[in-house]
Amino acid sequence: MPAIQTEKSRIESKYGGGWVTYQQWLAELMVARQAGLKGEALPSKFWQKEPYKRKFLSQVRFASELVRLYSFAAICRALKSPQGKKVFSLNAPFLDSLIKAEQIKVEREGQALSNAPPIELPTKVESPRPAFVKDKTLFSKLRDIDGPQES
Repeated sequence: MPAIQTEKSRIESKYGGGWVTYQQWLAELMVARQAGLKGEALPSKFWQKEPYKRKFLSQVRFASELVRLYSFAAICRALKSPQGKKVFSLNAPFLDSLIKAEQIKVEREGQALSNAPPIELPTKVESPRPAFVKDKTLFSKLRDIDGPQES
């Protein structure tokens, strides 16, 4: 997992691995949900440690299939929905219908945005803000009257 953001790795990992792909992020989410079900906390870079490595890799495989079929936004919305919060694996049989419904909503919103008239922003030229002049405080005025102090 790269330490810098790339075209494929667009999301920052919650578990200290740098930037991850959509598939890896979805797999992280599912493994975290599975661990939370058992009352465990995931360690940093958990995908390298044996009890979670196999689960993570299988979830990445399932996520790859989903990302190939549906948009990432639709998958995320489905997983964040009330029914989707009960999902602990990306291979759940009822997940496909949830994602399909969200995919239709995402496509409708995209079409609505593309059919919307362009917004014209006003071209108002703002004058620069006047410089901040700090008035002397009472203490600084007294200090000026006393002159320099010798220590």
